[in-house]
Amino acid sequence: MLSQELLEELREIVREDLGKELSDKELFEFGENLLSYFELLAKIYARENLKDLRKVEEEIKFDSLAKGL
Repeated sequence: MLSQELLEELREIVREDLGKELSDKELFEFGENLLSYFELLAKIYARENLKDLRKVEEEIKFDSLAKGL
């Protein structure tokens, strides 16, 4: 949930960058959608990094086994 302060900051950005005036309802929906979008991007990024980390861990285990450790 976005605070009123963040919504007002978003309103100003939309006004300055896009030249649009949004109603309170439009602003809230836009803000919530934007927040959901970035939460999804963060999850995808974390999942990809976790896959990379697991690959490295498997390589380390394999190298250790190959060396007889």
